Amino acid sequence: MNNNAVVSALTGVTDLFGGFSLQRGDNDKKQIWEGKSHIANHSFVSELQILLNKLGTYKSKIDGDFGLKTTHALKLFQWNAKSAPYRLKNLRVTNQLPTFKGSTSGQTDKATRRELNIWAASNFRCTGDLLRLREATFTNIELNPNFKLIANQNVLKGEFVVSATLITEIKAMNIEAKKLGLKLVLNQTIRQLGVSPSGAVVTPAKRSQHYIGHALDLNIVDGSNWNNSTAFKTKSATASAVKFIDIMKKRGLRWGGRLYQDGFPSLR
Repeated sequence: MNNNAVVSALTGVTDLFGGFSLQRGDNDKKQIWEGKSHIANHSFVSELQILLNKLGTYKSKIDGDFGLKTTHALKLFQWNAKSAPYRLKNLRVTNQLPTFKGSTSGQTDKATRRELNIWAASNFRCTGDLLRLREATFTNIELNPNFKLIANQNVLKGEFVVSATLITEIKAMNIEAKKLGLKLVLNQTIRQLGVSPSGAVVTPAKRSQHYIGHALDLNIVDGSNWNNSTAFKTKSATASAVKFIDIMKKRGLRWGGRLYQDGFPSLR
């Protein structure tokens, strides 16, 4: 099966995959779509896998079996289309405000089929909203000497990776820390699947915000005082550190390191 030929054919129709809402368990060999058996000679699941491969979310074998990997790839596409203001086009990142209002159900409902068609016709490719930031850019934020770089050749020493949605808040954190004479020492930003973190304030969740770059692990240094989880647990954190956290909480940020002081699980 020629991938380019199939994708070219897909982009020329209004409703993909015969209009079926493909779902987990569907299978071309068994001719099952929408969980029901059909007498036909089509490869709708294979076509979906080929299209998702072109869009950058499906990396596995084109086998016509709508299993866990296909489900994950489709959900990732739906999330990108719904949430990420960036896309790749001709290997360049382009800003694109999301217009997809559908769900991240992992099914090719009508809204998803329409969005898939738009992306394929526009030669878009999924990218997340992760960005590299340089430590040197900030006056009062620095990386812990033991800060671990993620395993990516494009991420260099002195850089950390976060979601673009955090940039405004990180800039605000830097400004407030400077006003209060504090240093914010980053221990970890984005977390990689399969790599166990150490020194976490709370038990790491299986679906942690760290996995999508929406969280920071840091300590607040006030002079010679290292305001870490122990300081908050023993209620010995400095007044400036407490004030800093209160300011950031008013901006809508959750602060895990304060759980001990606020009385878990009151922080939200």
